[in-house]
Order: sequence, then C-alpha cells, then structure tokens
Amino acid sequence: MAFLRSMWGVLSALGRSGAELCTGCGSRLRSPFSFVYLPRWFSSVLASCPKKPVSSYLRFSKEQLPIFKAQNPDAKTTELIRRIAQRWRELPDSKKKKK
Repeated sequence: MAFLRSMWGVLSALGRSGAELCTGCGSRLRSPFSFVYLPRWFSSVLASCPKKPVSSYLRFSKEQLPIFKAQNPDAKTTELIRRIAQRWRELPDSKKKKK
C-alpha cells in the first residue's frame, strides 16, 4: 500500500490527473488503489524520460574493471572494486573531472 501511495504522489508531482490515467472509465480516480495498471503506465513514462548521465566514477570503474580482472583473474569482484576505488581516490581532481 505504501508503494501505491508513493506512486500516486509521483504522478501528482508529474502533473497527471486521474482522468488522464483512466482511459475508458470517464471519471477521475479518487484514490491510488482504484487504478490497477499504474505500474505499467508508470514504467512507460519513465522509459521516455531522459536518463541521468553516468558519473565520472562509474565511467572510470567500468573502464578499469576488465583491466583489473585480467591482471588478477582469481580475485573476487569485491576486492577488485576496492582496488578501483582506491585508485580513484588517488587520482587528481583534474583527471576525475576529465574522465
């Protein structure tokens, strides 16, 4: 129920009304629980929204993970991520912004 309430709040923030969501019913939705197909509609709305750009750290880690895996084939992924994070911390700010 909390999930549906939060979805209803998001729809309100997007400026959607119940009448827009209910095709064919002809009346406004009075509560978040009266619309069953909300998750499907909501996922289609999110798919059309522009995505947030990838952060410099994520781009750096995606580039470095295959390199670290090749150098340490037996190491666990968590250990590789720790090493990548350590290397990221050691980079100067100018290179972090550049990446």
